[in-house]
Amino acid sequence: MLMKVMFPVALVFRGLQLLGWLPYVGDALAPLMHIMGLPGEMGLVWATTMLVNIYGGLFAYLSLLPTLAEPLSVAQVTVLATVLLIAHTFPAELTVATKCGVRLWFAFAIRFFMAILSGFILNLIYSHGGWLAEASHPLIHLNLHDSTWGLWLLSQLKSFALIFVVVFSMILLIKVLEKIKVLDGINRVLHPLVKFMGIGRDAVPAVVVGLTMGLAYGGGIIIAEAEDKHLTPQDLLYSIVFLSLCHSIIEDSLLMISCGAHYTGVFLFRILFALFFCWLFTPITRKTGVKWLGREIG
Repeated sequence: MLMKVMFPVALVFRGLQLLGWLPYVGDALAPLMHIMGLPGEMGLVWATTMLVNIYGGLFAYLSLLPTLAEPLSVAQVTVLATVLLIAHTFPAELTVATKCGVRLWFAFAIRFFMAILSGFILNLIYSHGGWLAEASHPLIHLNLHDSTWGLWLLSQLKSFALIFVVVFSMILLIKVLEKIKVLDGINRVLHPLVKFMGIGRDAVPAVVVGLTMGLAYGGGIIIAEAEDKHLTPQDLLYSIVFLSLCHSIIEDSLLMISCGAHYTGVFLFRILFALFFCWLFTPITRKTGVKWLGREIG
């Protein structure tokens, strides 16, 4: 799956580099990136992440690094990574959200605009405190300056191999944590937090799975439970809103940290931001009703 995603992205970036178009591709999102303290070129990274997936976006990011006038700080990489973790893989994950009973426009809006807000707030926090201002040093590097297609292809194969090793190591770590029951402990700790957001008992297992493993896993369970009529419209909406802002907190966080981000943003801030938003969102929608945000399952 990774090769199917990354190799076409690599070819596109090679073409854009040769044509000299890289600085112009991300112009549409550049103003939003500036709001978050990021260079405009990162708009291309976010666009790729939303339209393809996180791996495609990270490959775009690593491809752009050698072209930047100045290296990004750890704070900037963390802000970017947090935005990517909230708003990514829209074609697939927005489809999951709609199948779980959330209207498409709302599923898009909650992730897109909350990603911008989270990036803006996180940048303010780091800038105000002067934290993580040192240059970021990702574990993975790409070489896009080879003069011939043969050398370029060889460098890409080496990069793919390194990425495979990093991802495989993360998956292995997750399996080990699962075997030694560490993930079970994480699930028990997270259980009260999920209930705190007004999510009913029947939806808690699905939310915990989505939080630790990913939206596709949690969404699949939510869909199955909804079809069995075990979940209320409120459970469906609140579950998807929370998972839209915060899911796969282990695998995706480790992936971003390997690319130079800091755990305070991609892990701690992301969880706290999702909890705080849902803490505000739940009582408001309880008073106004949730039917206008949801749709029928099936």
